Amino acid sequence: MVSSISSYSASQIRQIDIPTFATADVAALSASQIRELTTSQISAMNSAQIGAIETADFVQLTGKQISAFDPSNFRDGLLTYEKNKLQVITGS
Repeated sequence: MVSSISSYSASQIRQIDIPTFATADVAALSASQIRELTTSQISAMNSAQIGAIETADFVQLTGKQISAFDPSNFRDGLLTYEKNKLQVITGS
């Protein structure tokens, strides 16, 4: 599905069924497409999908979107990885 992701409109992004969405497809989303993800979609992401979000794309997320991440998916070293991304966002 990766090849056609770039052509997805905002409404198509908001209708993605995240549990069936491939990690490679998450990685292929642009920054503006990442910003279109709903909080429900974000909370449904698994650790591999979360890890596939590029730092440049991660900074596009709103506070509500960031709060929607399921903390249980930040295990197996992903917490450190994401903490580094959050430090980039906050500048700390």
